[in-house]
Amino acid sequence: MSDRDTWPNQDIGPDAGTSQRVSGNWVARHDLLLYFLLAYVLSWAVWPLVLINPQSSPLVPFGPLLAAVVVALLAGGWRELRALLGQLLRWRVHPIWYVIGLLGPFVLAAGAAALTVATGAPAPNIDAYTDWLGIGVALVSTIVIVGLFEEVGWRGFALPRMQRRLDALWAALVLGVIWALWHLPELISDPGQRPPLQFSFGFWPNP
Repeated sequence: MSDRDTWPNQDIGPDAGTSQRVSGNWVARHDLLLYFLLAYVLSWAVWPLVLINPQSSPLVPFGPLLAAVVVALLAGGWRELRALLGQLLRWRVHPIWYVIGLLGPFVLAAGAAALTVATGAPAPNIDAYTDWLGIGVALVSTIVIVGLFEEVGWRGFALPRMQRRLDALWAALVLGVIWALWHLPELISDPGQRPPLQFSFGFWPNP
């Protein structure tokens, strides 16, 4: 079994040749910092509008995706953007990653539900999980909003670059903190609907 089979993200991001060609590019040298700043700015831009309409969303969900596209273009041009978006079509990985991808969310969601109840949240209503149409709609919206709007930026752009500076575990932990803080407008704007402690446990499967 090769390293490519066991770790599907190792080739993501600019290679050494690309790094040499853009060594004089200020954006390329500070791509991570610029990405995080832009992701926050774009996503939090609508937060003040909650003061006018409390029912409005305090967060732009596609901010991380847009930030990744902009920084990739500025740092490496169309080639870098194609490499970023091309990850969405990468499917030839070791089968274990498909097992983890298909079963992992259910295991993590069950664990997160148990933790939310343990920290004071009401127990989930089992009857709600018999609405298969609702579950299907929620699944599709999660794939689009989380998988496309967020993870192309967090995992597709930021994580591979962080792993060049940190080992895989520390890169994931640091990114998890940055990702969690990105949800701050939702926690502050609606603390009754999303208690911070329970909300954090409930969202933990997603980083």
